[in-house]
Amino acid sequence: MISKIILGLFSIIMLFQINSVYGLEESPIITMEFTFGDTIDLDKSPQMIRAYIQIQNYDPQHGYHFMEISRLSDGEIIKTTEIFPKFVDDNLFDVQILHYLEPGDVEINIIGDYSMRIFSEFGPTDTVSTFSLIQSSNPAVIIQNIEESEPMMESETKVESETGVESL
Repeated sequence: MISKIILGLFSIIMLFQINSVYGLEESPIITMEFTFGDTIDLDKSPQMIRAYIQIQNYDPQHGYHFMEISRLSDGEIIKTTEIFPKFVDDNLFDVQILHYLEPGDVEINIIGDYSMRIFSEFGPTDTVSTFSLIQSSNPAVIIQNIEESEPMMESETKVESETGVESL
């Protein structure tokens, strides 16, 4: 009888231990903020992407963390590199990203919209944020759809000119 009670208590204690080890794990939360805004002017110096990343509920089992930059227009991945989050506080890690745009890149047409994705190798979460590369010395190109209007019939223009009132 005593052995059944001890076995029962031991089972309950083990159940709570397993729940505390595996059941209370929170999924990571990754936040990203562009330090000087999400628009980078190639005519100003320094020409760099600056972002501040925070990872809450960091778990080393999720593997290495990476930054991926891709062009939105065609989805091409421009750069993938490993980032190294540093310990800040209990369950909080951060990393600052300073990615210089190389002078040779400016000669190619890199103006456009891009996305930056922060993710872990095996982790369940990631975050994506967009930014734009502009060149303020170049005028913005605006594309308009101009539909050709149908030519007015000769009788309508004749009536307009005689009465001075436009017909609808």
